[in-house]
Amino acid sequence: MVPNIPGWARSHLGDHVFHSNDFLLHPIDATDRVVAVVGGGQSGAEVVWHLLLDLAHLPTQLVWISHRSNFLPLDESPFTNELFNPDYSEYFFSLTREQHDTLLAEQKLASDGISQGLLQRIYDRLYDLEFLEAAGRIVRLLPGCEVTGMEHTSAGCDLTLRDRWGATRTARADVIVLGTGSSYALPEALQPLASRMSWNRDGFPVRADFSIEWDGPPELRIYAQDAARHMRGVADPNLSLMAWRSAIIANSLLGRQVYDVSRESSVFDFE
Repeated sequence: MVPNIPGWARSHLGDHVFHSNDFLLHPIDATDRVVAVVGGGQSGAEVVWHLLLDLAHLPTQLVWISHRSNFLPLDESPFTNELFNPDYSEYFFSLTREQHDTLLAEQKLASDGISQGLLQRIYDRLYDLEFLEAAGRIVRLLPGCEVTGMEHTSAGCDLTLRDRWGATRTARADVIVLGTGSSYALPEALQPLASRMSWNRDGFPVRADFSIEWDGPPELRIYAQDAARHMRGVADPNLSLMAWRSAIIANSLLGRQVYDVSRESSVFDFE
């Protein structure tokens, strides 16, 4: 996985525009500056929380932008947690690509929302800053807005925003932090084999034993851990199924069942 950098930001990366992965590598004094955080997921929320905690170095304004309709919580409800189950991974693997796309879109908040506790802390902090600490209303919350362009000028960074109804406006900032998540990329160590491996818009197509499709001898396999979300569902990038995936890979490598992976079950009837 590598940081996902939107097209509008790529030519501007540096000390004033950077991904949240590099936030601690770019210590910024936000005092008397406008900071924009782009992204309504967990990483964006953590950057917002960090910036609001330092009362001695608060920004003049913090602009939090998300293309989602609201700043939405991670779905950790009991039945959603059943998606993080070997049974569901096997069911998901049996579906078509179109079905995969539909389900992943529906289940996005199962793995890509903001923890309820952090949302509450940010909400409470906004109240404290405005009414108890006399900082005023320094945060602009802009849900339902997509950044479509950026112009770097001597006065700062001008972001062009488009809301869900098509209206546009501009937000200016001195520093922009991209909480825009990650995407799959071929690891550097595998680049020499790139022409011999299958790769599509989502990454590696993997077999049932988590081996990658490639043109090498069938007895020589390359396995992918945490790289099959598009074929195995929202749980695949998480650690919750690591032991189960590792057991399947070990059985495949050894050519026999060393680990019994057949006993897991779900409350759902997938078949």
